[in-house]
Amino acid sequence: MADFVPHKKIVDTHMRRRILCLALLMVGFAILAGVYVVNRPTPVVASRSQASNQVAKSPETKPSHIGLPARLQIADIAVNVAITAGTYNPITEDWSVASDTAQYATDTPPVNDGAGTTLLYGHNNKLVFMPLFSLTPGTLATVITDDGQIFTYRFDTSNDVAPSDSQALKNNYAPTMKLLTCSGPEFSRRTLFSFSFVKWEAA
Repeated sequence: MADFVPHKKIVDTHMRRRILCLALLMVGFAILAGVYVVNRPTPVVASRSQASNQVAKSPETKPSHIGLPARLQIADIAVNVAITAGTYNPITEDWSVASDTAQYATDTPPVNDGAGTTLLYGHNNKLVFMPLFSLTPGTLATVITDDGQIFTYRFDTSNDVAPSDSQALKNNYAPTMKLLTCSGPEFSRRTLFSFSFVKWEAA
């Protein structure tokens, strides 16, 4: 029976790490949400018509195409994950996080070809964002919207940030996408992967 004790410890350690990652991810997003609400109060996106209101307004960057992200595909690193709405609950101060899908932070602009930063976040596991750490500059990522539009992005760079760092919610005049997941010892940090917009294709 004693031979099984080390295995049990490993399982318990992995479980504790997963719980810690989830807790830290929620704490980090709770802080980010507070910063975002102070700097730019916006409603939660519930439909494509409301989504258009989330895009930065500028005559030079007015988008021609807007869509709610439904699936993320990065062929070079075998990522093909569904995207669900990630919402912030101000009462519990928690963000919704799923174990097998990525989340679209609905307080950020939807994917579009005009302006603003779309934020997707998810767990650092094999089903969601663990493969992101194999990205190399220039790798293409595709976001398919709920109505079949296709938005292509190019990976530029990644950087580690503290859970309280609000740069993930910083808006850009150019259309961009950022992916956020846990990283570091005991998942105490966050890694932010930044992508620039390449092209739009019709459904």
